[in-house]
Amino acid sequence: MPETSIDVRLTQTQRTFVAELTPELTERLCVEKKQPRSIAFTKAELLITRQTVRQLALKEEHGTKRIFLQRLVDRLSEALGDATKIAATPVTKRCYQLKITLIGSDPPIWRRIQMNHGTLDELHHHIQLAMGWTNSHLHQFIINDEYYVDIHILGEDDDFSRSRDSTRTKLSGLLPRNGKPVSFLYEYDFGDSWEHEVILEGWLPLDNNVRYPRCLEGARACPPEDVGGIWGYDEYLEILADPSHERHQWMLMWGGPFDPEAFDVEQTTKAMQEG
Repeated sequence: MPETSIDVRLTQTQRTFVAELTPELTERLCVEKKQPRSIAFTKAELLITRQTVRQLALKEEHGTKRIFLQRLVDRLSEALGDATKIAATPVTKRCYQLKITLIGSDPPIWRRIQMNHGTLDELHHHIQLAMGWTNSHLHQFIINDEYYVDIHILGEDDDFSRSRDSTRTKLSGLLPRNGKPVSFLYEYDFGDSWEHEVILEGWLPLDNNVRYPRCLEGARACPPEDVGGIWGYDEYLEILADPSHERHQWMLMWGGPFDPEAFDVEQTTKAMQEG
């Protein structure tokens, strides 16, 4: 059984402190967010972090810093105490957390989502809705040099004879036994070739008070369909930003007004849940 991810609720001060100890976790810790947030750790990450904080607490003889460190140790210990209960969670009672980033986008276009346990094909639909695509083209996953496609929608001329069936591939079979997050490629529209890095960050027990799937966070709008891939999208933005460009009006007529920074997490979750 792969090691689970464990959800730990930390204040901004606690997250900032942990980020200083483990810089590789900085992005996941969301240190810029002021309100307390639940952060997914692997059990190994929690053990290492708790041990480091505990050693620092022992060196502090008294004062507010020792109290702060001890409270952080207690919080991490509580989370680790729940790990056994979490690990016993059956597959059908898990939700999986993933981060999807459009490769080549600068600044990055990305989403972090949670979904019920399911197949790669179900993940495909969640990615489409979370990112903002229209599911108008073929797609594939590439995992450890293996190709995964929906073999039921391919035409006779499509050469995917060596591909695996994404409709039968479960997310539970993708996480390694050491519990570390695993990344793979999702490609949409073989003409424009929109490539996404997908990081399967881990899983958590389903929360009965939460409706899945859902988008936790993200940034920036999805590019328009058929704009010519990531390079065509960059050119599209340059033309929109230059009213004197000879193709400016044509682009406005083709795609209408477009805000590349637009993103609404609640609207994204609504789209995912409405399907």
